[in-house]
Amino acid sequence: MGTGEIEFEILNDLAIRDDASYKIFFSDSIINGNQKANIFNYSVLDESPIVYNVIFYDTNFAALGHRNISNDSYLKVMDNSGQVFVEGTDYVLNYRNGSIRRTGNSSIANNSENQVTYRYLPFTESAKLDGEDGNLAFDGIKLKVYNDERVEFDNENSGWVEGNTNMRFYVARSPLTLTMRYPADYEVIFSEQVIDSALAVTTGLVTIGVKYSVRDVTRGVPIRVPTFLNENFDTKNGAWDPGEAIIFFITGSEGGITDTTTWELTISNPSDDITPILPTDGDVLFIRIKRPFTSEDVFVLTTEAGKVNEADAKSQLDNIYVVPNPYVGYSTIEPTNRLPGTTRGERRIYFENLPQKCTIRIFTLSGAPVKTIEHNSSMESGREYWNLLNKDGFSVAYGIYLAHIDAPGIGEKLLKFALIK
Repeated sequence: MGTGEIEFEILNDLAIRDDASYKIFFSDSIINGNQKANIFNYSVLDESPIVYNVIFYDTNFAALGHRNISNDSYLKVMDNSGQVFVEGTDYVLNYRNGSIRRTGNSSIANNSENQVTYRYLPFTESAKLDGEDGNLAFDGIKLKVYNDERVEFDNENSGWVEGNTNMRFYVARSPLTLTMRYPADYEVIFSEQVIDSALAVTTGLVTIGVKYSVRDVTRGVPIRVPTFLNENFDTKNGAWDPGEAIIFFITGSEGGITDTTTWELTISNPSDDITPILPTDGDVLFIRIKRPFTSEDVFVLTTEAGKVNEADAKSQLDNIYVVPNPYVGYSTIEPTNRLPGTTRGERRIYFENLPQKCTIRIFTLSGAPVKTIEHNSSMESGREYWNLLNKDGFSVAYGIYLAHIDAPGIGEKLLKFALIK
């Protein structure tokens, strides 16, 4: 399981689909025509099947709605009666270009409308693994991948996660023979009592009891990791002491003399002017190892479209206002008119902070209807204007007016504003 990062940038929140699911997966090679190149890459699959209506004319190719069609169990071509056709026998599909046609001896009726069900990949085989721009945007989303290039100790994200010890630690690849950089995360648990065993050299190679235990926690389920305790000559006592290396065997091995070893953990005293607190009951050291993504890594992104919270929308009704109020013959926020011989643009007042959908009904102070305006906008735009014309297209008189805002399912708001000569 790789330790890199996958980032998503929202370019257009109005294009985000509700309950959509996208799978990000990796591959060790890229296919370019008939050539295969060993280039690590990743692709994105839209997991929602699409049903697309296609009319087949002779053996001409017809475009589907997308390129990069996924060749999977969702792919199906059928007519209106439910008959399913066979690829190669009845039709030819260009997966890369997203086009389809009848064969010369197809069972598909000529000039007939048929349904093609498929899934597609918004983009494929991207080798941009260092956060570069360049991936195609899809459904309002931009994707970036940051891959860790090699297996190595991650000092920044390792440390004591529980307990009170102040000991320093260092992790490196073991100098013993048959060693490797093993891609795993570890917990090292310490105790006042013997809780595990390790290989060590005393009078010979023996198994001793130790007051620590190492676990592989990469996949969330702890797996015991056997160790070799490399005691220092001047502190050799059949037990672990600060400065002595704890060498890990690879996960799944028995911890025998011929098994492969990997990382070496050395825990030492803090600086000379600090009293060391040795690790004991409750002290846990987490060791993180950076590791590249592999073809076994799969991530799923699910999206939810923006929605209006009706409770919040009701509370926002109090924020609706008219600007300018009062309107005194002219407003600086009115649109300008650059036509020759004209001195000003259209007269306007603006209603601000409106809900997405509402009806604005304007009345005189005596209750006579003047104008009805339907407001329907995106979530980002809560503005509507009135050009000070009545329902018949004539300019209204100066005076006091009422605006009734009716937002179905949300509530109502009554505003008073003035037009002054």
